[in-house]
Amino acid sequence: MQKSHIQKNLEKKVKKLAIEMFGWEMDKPVIISNRMKRTLGQYVWKIDQDTKRPELVKFQFAGKLFDGGFKEEDIDWIIKHELVHWYTDISQGRPCHHNKRWKANCRRFGIPDSRLTKLEAVGNSQDYRWKYQCSNSNCRAVYRRYRRIPKGYVCGKCRGRLEEFFLKD
Repeated sequence: MQKSHIQKNLEKKVKKLAIEMFGWEMDKPVIISNRMKRTLGQYVWKIDQDTKRPELVKFQFAGKLFDGGFKEEDIDWIIKHELVHWYTDISQGRPCHHNKRWKANCRRFGIPDSRLTKLEAVGNSQDYRWKYQCSNSNCRAVYRRYRRIPKGYVCGKCRGRLEEFFLKD
């Protein structure tokens, strides 16, 4: 599918969800950015100088979401996550980020209140370059990273030594 067609569908979906969730009209741009590598969605805001309240500038979503690697319900979850940021900031009159009020609104609208996602791409389209696995046989936690981490780092769960694997160049 063409990017413009995907972007129009995404914009319709964001507007539809904004009306369904909050009853608010959304007239700001919804952009697909191929530069977003580490985040899947972003709510961009600025402080209005007259009212001193946050104001929506645009929504941005990572291009890799629409390459066929993510499920539709995962994309909906990401859109709702960003919409809840917008709703919380406007209703509170100040940026709330991931505080208690934002988490309460997430629970109210039925989405997970975590910053970290457990979303896995359907294919092998993840662009991580490094993988670290805990050497402790009881833990074996896996960490994927875009950048290499220093040698002295240890597992965050059990303090075990990390084994390093290079994934791609």
